[in-house]
Amino acid sequence: MGQENLLADPRFSDPTKLAENRPQLTAILDGIFGSQPMAHWNEVFSGNSRHLRSPCVMPKEVINDPQLRANDIIVSAGRSRR
Repeated sequence: MGQENLLADPRFSDPTKLAENRPQLTAILDGIFGSQPMAHWNEVFSGNSRHLRSPCVMPKEVINDPQLRANDIIVSAGRSRR
């Protein structure tokens, strides 16, 4: 993503600081992702198998994503994760 400087940013250096500064990081990432069209980010992330990703346009697409369901990331209402 071209933002290696964020890895050394003291605001995000540990889980506590990250939680405290989450709004700032969200704003930074919103700016980064908003700077390019979705096709660009699909290409960037498609070559990295370490990332679970599935582009979604509408909330309904998230709920019906087969990969998320297969990995029990989204479960049906009334069904608990055990």
